[in-house]
Amino acid sequence: MNNWLYALILIVVVVIWLVLKRLKANSSSTHKSAPATSKRKKGFGAVSIKIGPRACSAAKYLRGKRFLSSQAPALPLSKCDVRDCKCKYDYYKDRRSEDDRRFPSAIMQSVFAEKEKRDNPKLGRRKK
Repeated sequence: MNNWLYALILIVVVVIWLVLKRLKANSSSTHKSAPATSKRKKGFGAVSIKIGPRACSAAKYLRGKRFLSSQAPALPLSKCDVRDCKCKYDYYKDRRSEDDRRFPSAIMQSVFAEKEKRDNPKLGRRKK
C-alpha cells in the first residue's frame, strides 16, 4: 500500500514539473527580451533587429538600426501586429557601423605634420 502511495506522489510531482517546464518554455518563446548584457563584459556591444519573413511595419522601420544591447527594444515589439513574429537580433561588437568617424582637427594637423626632429641620425646624442 505504501508503495502505491509513493508511486502516486512521484507521478504527481513529475506531471507538475513537466507542466511548469512547458509553461516556462511557452512564455519565453512568445516574448523575447532584450539581450542580457550581464553575461557579456561591459562595453559597446550592440544589436539590430533582423526582420522575419512577415515583419510588421514597426520592425521594418527599425531594421538595420543599431542599439546598445542594454537599450534594445524587447521582441516582439510593442506595436507588432504579426501573430507569429519571427524577428531576431543580429549581434555586433560595437554600436558604430564604421571604423572611425573622427576627423583630425585643423589645429592638431599642423602639429603632427611637421617632421619629427628627434629622429635625425646626423645629430646623434649631443649637438655639435
